[in-house]
Amino acid sequence: MSDQCDSVLGNEGYLFQQLIRSKRCALGQYSFGINTMSDPQLKPCPESPNCVSTQTQQKSKQMDPIPFTLDPKEVLKVIKSVVENLPSTHLEKESINYLHYTFKSKIFRFIDDVEFLIDAEQKLIHFRSASRTGYSDMGVNKKRMTEITAGIVQAMESRTTSR
Repeated sequence: MSDQCDSVLGNEGYLFQQLIRSKRCALGQYSFGINTMSDPQLKPCPESPNCVSTQTQQKSKQMDPIPFTLDPKEVLKVIKSVVENLPSTHLEKESINYLHYTFKSKIFRFIDDVEFLIDAEQKLIHFRSASRTGYSDMGVNKKRMTEITAGIVQAMESRTTSR
């Protein structure tokens, strides 16, 4: 593996790489954030299969955005209440329409990035979940986002009916 890969992957990445005997570098997966503020889009998923997103064109990684009817500020509160009740999460960045969380895996302590982008105009929650290291995630990101989506939908429905 190149020095450039080692510097991004660190000790955890090296352990994982040895574990799966892979020589691939995960540099492209370490990308998160919004591409531009004028046209907010989450960063694209890498070619590796360890990412899901509502904004990707890669069919195998596509998930549906979450529609909402609440005020966008209320939507942010809902997302935070759902995600922050999950184990090993840390809020990295927050703005009026964006949340970036990291999740740490139990066994190998790998970091995954989970992002939410609120599109107030379209009334949609976009998200992206990607592993920072390795090649495959064995479906962890898709499973996580399916569960989070269900939690967000349920929480929004309960807030709507309690009005």
